[in-house]
This record gives sequence, structure tokens and C-alpha cells, in this order.
Amino acid sequence: MVMDWRFPSWFLEVLDHKNVFTYFHSSYLQGVSVLSEIPHSLLFLLHSHNNMSWIEDPGVEVFGSYIFSQLSLDQAFLNVSSVANQKLWLYSLSSNCHTCPYERVGSENDTVATAGNVHIINTKYSNSYRLRTNGRDTTIDYDRSDTDRYCDVGPVSMGEFGIYEIQALQKSEMVPAECKFTEIRTPVNIYYPFLIAFLVYLAIIILFNLYKFLFNRHDVSSSTTSSASTSSTTNVPPPPPPPHIEEQYISSSHPGGPTVSGLANLTKRTSISGSQISIASNRSSVVSAHPPISEYSSYSSGEAAYKVRQIQMDPAPGSSKMEPRLSNPNIQIRRPSGPVTGAPPQPSVTPAEPRPQLQRQRLQSLDTFRGICIVIMIFVNDGGGGYYFLEHATWDGLYVADLVFPWFLWIMGVCIPMSIKSARKRDTPRLKIFTKILIRSLKLISIGIILASFGQNDLDKIRLPGVLQRFGICYFVCSTLCLLYMNVNFSKPAAQNKFKAAVQDVEIIWIGWVVILLFVMVHCLLTFFLTVPGCPTGYLGPGGLHENGAWSTLCIGGASGYIDRQIFTDKHIYGWPTANEFYAEGRGKAYDPEGLLGTLNSFLQVWLGVQTGVTMLVYPKATSRIKRWLSWATVLGAAGALLCQGKEYGGWIPVNKNLWSLSFVLVTCSFALILLSFLYFIIDMKKWWSGTPFYEPGMNSILLYVGHSIGSSCLPFHWKVGRMETHAIKLFESLWGTTLWVLVAIRCHIKKFYWVL
Repeated sequence: MVMDWRFPSWFLEVLDHKNVFTYFHSSYLQGVSVLSEIPHSLLFLLHSHNNMSWIEDPGVEVFGSYIFSQLSLDQAFLNVSSVANQKLWLYSLSSNCHTCPYERVGSENDTVATAGNVHIINTKYSNSYRLRTNGRDTTIDYDRSDTDRYCDVGPVSMGEFGIYEIQALQKSEMVPAECKFTEIRTPVNIYYPFLIAFLVYLAIIILFNLYKFLFNRHDVSSSTTSSASTSSTTNVPPPPPPPHIEEQYISSSHPGGPTVSGLANLTKRTSISGSQISIASNRSSVVSAHPPISEYSSYSSGEAAYKVRQIQMDPAPGSSKMEPRLSNPNIQIRRPSGPVTGAPPQPSVTPAEPRPQLQRQRLQSLDTFRGICIVIMIFVNDGGGGYYFLEHATWDGLYVADLVFPWFLWIMGVCIPMSIKSARKRDTPRLKIFTKILIRSLKLISIGIILASFGQNDLDKIRLPGVLQRFGICYFVCSTLCLLYMNVNFSKPAAQNKFKAAVQDVEIIWIGWVVILLFVMVHCLLTFFLTVPGCPTGYLGPGGLHENGAWSTLCIGGASGYIDRQIFTDKHIYGWPTANEFYAEGRGKAYDPEGLLGTLNSFLQVWLGVQTGVTMLVYPKATSRIKRWLSWATVLGAAGALLCQGKEYGGWIPVNKNLWSLSFVLVTCSFALILLSFLYFIIDMKKWWSGTPFYEPGMNSILLYVGHSIGSSCLPFHWKVGRMETHAIKLFESLWGTTLWVLVAIRCHIKKFYWVL
């Protein structure tokens, strides 16, 4: 059957595919079956050449004289033409190169032709263009009055696989010089792959939770059926209640102090089964209602935590009979009063009262936070799909990848006071604790140097600073300060002293704060007052083209770069800083973002985490913790914004990861506190989320970091097929490797395998 069916004109207008739809439309008019055209229509929707392409495909190989196979990731065609009656030269400036000059495109002989000159441009950042009547200058200051300027265009944002044109129009006495910017062909939408990935993972999560719901429901129904069957065939009387020993529980949040959550001065009964007590005349036995537990530093939901006191059976004085004795003198055993005849005296038997859960609870929000950091780190190290905002900022500024390292340092600091307090409460000697701190720090530094040797094992060129090296140094300094100056015997302040109650968590480690602030002061003094040859004192820029090319590439990082080059030399520091691509055009000097000077501010990063951990120990109530964390976040964020004057670039102290600036520390810690508060609320307080799939990687972060670093270029985590010059294929490859490492962490968690140093 021949169908004479036409597409509505508004449909053609919306999709703007007039040339393609004209073909299909004419096919229908010629009597082609609708059914035969369905596969072609679907193929068109998948491979359309405008911004509706879900797979980021330009749709055609050739468009006029433009060949799309010449383009790579984040590239487009720009045709520059002129109808002016004079020679013109093209200059360009990327918005990612702050305070840089305009640079001439091509040589002095490359004038703008009437028919146009086709250029392949980078679309990752917006660009500004200038046409000039003089092409002798290689660069032109961005803020200088330019008498040879013909016209300016931009800044303009262009898209991947798009085609654009700049045309210089003829000027006259009545019409000033003008340039016209035109989009000839619409680019693809590079963010559709993100949407597809989100929908796929969302579907997986929904199906997994549906499976869990149905599986648990089946287990409950099976258990109910089995219980009903057993009760109908067997009539067994319940066992007699066991004897009890009344025991007073002490809150572990305030050892030696009053209990919390309204449980002060309450007495709970501990049931002791007769089978648990082994009576022997020549030795004593230890009995506890639960296995002994080590003191953990934090408990969820602000609930009171209780410690089980061991009960020993010893002969009573002057008698061979075994008598229960409590290791805690504050715990009393109540015995029945009145005369005893016949059988030996027994404790009174009463039904055991409900008791709190005597179980150590680990804050899942902390591990989930750490897991989010390690998963983001793996993802961005795997390329992050090639999206610029998932990379590190070129110099000033803050992108997603810039958050990972400072958050790792911060969360390490959160856990330090917990482990120190736990060890001190077990009466572990300080020297032994310090030895463990030193050994763990040396392990971190050693692993970092070993990982740096992969692909470069020449001792004359191996990089000495690094991520794990900074971890080790910061862990040693901050853990030692906690060990020396943190008071582990917390006591609740008097109710009438509200100020002391409000600052108790700061007062506990105030000496450590003094030491850390001294480190910060040394950092500021060296940064702003150290004389660097050939560079302005206090310079914080990347050198090269920065500030219209006023300073040499040797000025990169100012005092920070100078100190590292003097101590480590260029051979032993990072040779490919992010600033080189734009500010030095790939010809810059070595600069290490994990250098010595930035380490001083890293101490503050970790110490702010230590302060967060101490707050958790001092204030067991969940709402109190969140209020204080958000208060800290507000203060730190406001201070960081003040230092950088609320600017992405510049300010008194710019937000800069390469320098590990003070404003960078304050802002990233503010974000960390906000995220932890959110996770603590939904995971540990409300129990709305278990933390999966981030909780499991957080439990094995060292294993994933080292494993990812070793397997960064091998199957099955990484692979390459063809050119891989689209965000879609790069995103798939990045998510593939990240997902595999998450599955490895989940498998290790199921097997209870954790690698700790």
C-alpha cells in the first residue's frame, strides 16, 4: 500500500533537519512504505548531526569542504573571511588564560583571505578574537589600547564538531569596522552521554533495590511459615530466666563522667547464663555478657554508647566457693537478703530488663565520605570523560578534581583523634603509639615513592614529592600533636559556663592549634616576602603569558616553585604542571603541586579534620554535631571567600590547588564539612541510605589507590578502541574502569578483606 503522508512543517522546524527530512519526505511521496522507513528513521535519530545526537556523532563525514575526521575531542572549524579592502590578521585569546595577551594565529604572512581561512579551534573554553590591520606583533596586551584593531569578537562559546565563521565587513565613513560571527552548523551536545550514563546507573540501582526487596520479602514469608509450622507441632515450655547481676553502665562518650541521653544514674541488669560460668577451685574465669570490645571513638545518631564490664569469678575471702566479682568497683552486685538454708546462696532470679544495644557502631558516613573521594579520584584520573570541569583547574579556580586530595587529607584528620583516644584509653604507652605513627608515616612515604618510579626508575630523575608523601608527612605531624597535647579524658563543662561548653572541643587541642597556626604563619611569610630572582616578591602566578607575559616561566608558583627547585632540583619534581598548556604553550618549567611550601598549609587542612573528629568525641548528640559542623563550614567558607575576594581568578590570596593556598584550604574544608553533615544526616541519623556503593571503597581506600595506580594502563581496567575522540567513548571507558574498582572493593568487603597500614 502506497502512503501519501507528509511531515508537519512545525516538526521540520523544531528539529531543523531540512535536508535529511526532505529526502525522507520525498521517499514517502514516491510511494515508499512507512514500515520500510522505520529503521532508517531510528538510525537518523541516533546519528543526527545536530545537538540531538545521543552518541556525539557529527552524522556526516564531509560537510561542504569540511572533513570531520580532521577534528578531535573538543574541536570545531572556524572560517575567517574578509570583504574589507585591506589586509587583516587574526589574533585569539582563551578565557582560560587569565590576563594573557592576544596571540597571533599563524605567521605574519597568514593574512585573512576573502574566501576565508579555515582554522581548527579548541572549544573547551570560550575564546575572544581580534582582527588587526598590523600583523607584525606576535602578542598584543589584552588591556592595551590597540590603534591597529579592526574589530573584536567574543568571548564566544563554541561546541564540538560545530562550524563557525567570522567575517570582517567593509567599513566606510558612515559605517564603522565590524565583524560578523555566524554559526554555520550546529555542534553536537557533549552532555548527552552523561545523561545516558546517569539513566543506566539509575536503572541498575532501581533493579538492585527491587531484587533486595523481593528477596527479603520472600525470606520473611518463609521464616513466618516455618515458625508457624514449628509452633503447631512442638509445645516446649520457655526456659527459666537466668540469674542476673545488676550493672551500672558508663557512657563511653564521656569516660568517667555522667551518662548521656537521659540515662544518668540508671541501673541495667546483665543476665549471666549458668553455662557461661566455669567454676574451678584453682583458677578464676572471666565472664561477660558480650565479647570485650575496644573503645571506638564515635557512635551514630547521638545515642549513648555503653561498655561491658568484665565479671570475674574468684573465691570469697576465707572460702573455697566461687563468688562473682566486677572489675569496675562502681558496679554493685545485689544479693538476696534474709537467712539462707539448704542449698548454697544464689543470686535472686528476676526477668532480665531490656538493655541498650551493647555493640560497637562504626560511623558509616565517614567511610562513605572517604569512598566518594576515592571513586571521584579514580574517575578523574581515568580521564573523567574528557570534560574540562572534571579536570584540575589550570591555575586559579576550583574544579571537581581539585576537591579530591584536600578532602582525603581532611577525612584522615577526622579519624586521628579517634584512634589516639582509643589507644590511650587502652593504656597503650605513648612511646608505642608514637612508634606506630612513625612507621605508618614511613610506609605512606615509601609507597608514594615506589608508585612514582613506575615508568621512571632512574634515580637521577625520580619524583620525590607526591600525594602519598604528603599524606605521610601530614599524618606524622598532626598525629604527633594529638598524641602530645590532646586530653583524652573529656568531662562535660558545668551547665552555667556556656562559653566553656561551646568551645570545649577547641580547648582540648588548643596547644596543637597554636603549633599549626605557626606553620601557616611561616607559609605566609615565605610566600609573600621571600625574594625570588627575576620575579616580583609575593608573586602567585604561573609565569609565562600571565600578566601579558611580563614574567619568565621560571616564576611559576613564585616562592613555592623556587624553594622546590632549590631543594629537589627540576629533575625530582613534577614536570608537567597544568599551567604549561595555556600559560607556557607546553614549554614551561617544572613545578610540583605537592611541594614543600604547600605542605605547611596542608597541616592546617588535616588539623581542621582533627577538629571535626574532636567535636564528634566531645558532643555525642547528633544535632549538636551537625550544628557545630555547619557553623565551622560557614566561618571557613566566609573566610576563604574574603581572602580570594569572591573571585575565581586573583584576589588577595586566590583559591589555588597548585599553591595549596590558604583560601583553598578554607574553602575545601568548608565544602567537606557540608558534605559530611549531609551524609551523617541521611546515613547515620535517618538510616535512609547505607552508603553503598561508596561505603565499601571507603573501607579499602589504600588498596584502591595503589591498585588503580598500578593498573592505570592495563586490561581490564583500561583499553582503547580506534581514535576514541568523543566524550561518549571516553566517558564509557572511564566509568568502566571506575565501576570495576568499586566492584573489587565490594568483593573485598564481603570477604572482610581490608588493607590497612
